[in-house]
Amino acid sequence: MPQDALIPLPSKMSFVEGAAIPIAGKTALESMRALNLKSGDTLFIAGASGAIGTLVIQLATAQGIIVIGSASQKNHSYMLSLGAQKAVDYSGPNWAQRLKQWIPEGVTAALAIQPGTVEDSMDLVKDGGTVITVSGDDHVKPKSDISVCQIQHHTDTKEALIRLISDISVGYIQLVIERIYPFQQALEALKKTETRHARGKSVVRV
Repeated sequence: MPQDALIPLPSKMSFVEGAAIPIAGKTALESMRALNLKSGDTLFIAGASGAIGTLVIQLATAQGIIVIGSASQKNHSYMLSLGAQKAVDYSGPNWAQRLKQWIPEGVTAALAIQPGTVEDSMDLVKDGGTVITVSGDDHVKPKSDISVCQIQHHTDTKEALIRLISDISVGYIQLVIERIYPFQQALEALKKTETRHARGKSVVRV
């Protein structure tokens, strides 16, 4: 790895904590950049309890953005503790209708993290709004008045990532590690990420 690509680890942060940040952290920062929201805007996050959602909830609420997150019922109190104002269970009946009752005009934007959530997210965004996807959903036909964009990666995100690491090290942003797996259980860790019931980040210790 080129020397200029390395990011120093704060003295208060363990190697495991440091290893948990780069991918989820960079994706969260790129998502916030693509969403381009301001204080008072509303954001729906599809699959908000995982590693990316955990960070985006905190980054967004710190900017005064109103966040609604979807996840299984057991993770609702977790998302609310991070700053989300509302939580919905994507597996429950009529969850989208309840969200529309809270915000009849629709949310300003949506972030589709979990696969298969772009279409539902489009239905919740107001006219002229945006859906940003990190889910990799293909062949989704956007509505004429809603833009759907995949996040883009930028080389200058490194500086923002360094600031995020610093904020985590001093406790401004929570880094939540759900479980540390030994290398022999790496496949189990992968299966956990595919359940869509994650809470924060899983780490494999080599």
